[in-house]
Amino acid sequence: MKIIFFLGLSFLLPLCFAKSNPPQRVVSMNLCTDQLALLLAKPGQLISVSYLSHVPKHSSLYQLARQYPANKGVAEEIFALKADLVLAGAFSRRETVTMLKRLNHHVEVFQPSYSLADIRKNIILMGKVLGAESKSQSLVDAFDAKIVAIKKQYADSPKREIGSFGANNYVRGSNTLEQDVIEAAGLLHYGSRHGLVGGGYVSLETIVADPPEYLLLDEHWSDSPALAYENLQHPALQRVIQQNKQITLPQKHWICGTPFITEAIQQLALETKINDT
Repeated sequence: MKIIFFLGLSFLLPLCFAKSNPPQRVVSMNLCTDQLALLLAKPGQLISVSYLSHVPKHSSLYQLARQYPANKGVAEEIFALKADLVLAGAFSRRETVTMLKRLNHHVEVFQPSYSLADIRKNIILMGKVLGAESKSQSLVDAFDAKIVAIKKQYADSPKREIGSFGANNYVRGSNTLEQDVIEAAGLLHYGSRHGLVGGGYVSLETIVADPPEYLLLDEHWSDSPALAYENLQHPALQRVIQQNKQITLPQKHWICGTPFITEAIQQLALETKINDT
């Protein structure tokens, strides 16, 4: 049901940017670095983003992103842009990153984000890399304020349990961004209750006998043809899906570890409260 791909960043600030002028020609080849760069880059600083940022289903900033040329993460096209900084993700094309580094391009590879705390660090670090420290701190402050406001608004709501299921009955557990998002919405996390750390596989029998009250679905759950997803079509699991309450989150709100994760938190808190009234 819910496969979550989350890409953030966790790295040490390069001394070359800490002690010199900010980069003037920045290329982002990753959807999630696109989002942070679009929020923090100065006018004219960002010159290209990944093609995924132009897709409304994937990108919260697709309208803004479409003002920039798109790239497909190919070394030749990025080299031709003469960037002085390339932003990549841990799952970006390895051959591109390797080639650009060999050609003496400065490439920052951002690691996945596994918590709301990581998102805060990501924003601050992106601000330092781009020379936008003040703007990044303001963004973090607004991010924190939004989460506090959501928690306060729904503080009196019952704590319902919610869980997601993916290919081959994969369930995300504790120490994940999913857990942080669900708990920030005032809900209980199904995978954590089952003792999963990071994630793991739960038997169909367990899911059917002890399902969460809410099932977390994703936009791409029904349009991913693969044998690994056939478990979701099992008659017993289909009965659980039909009988339990469902919430579908727009993929663009939490496919990446960005401030837009608050939209997912808000929706979870709101929809569970509506169903309780």
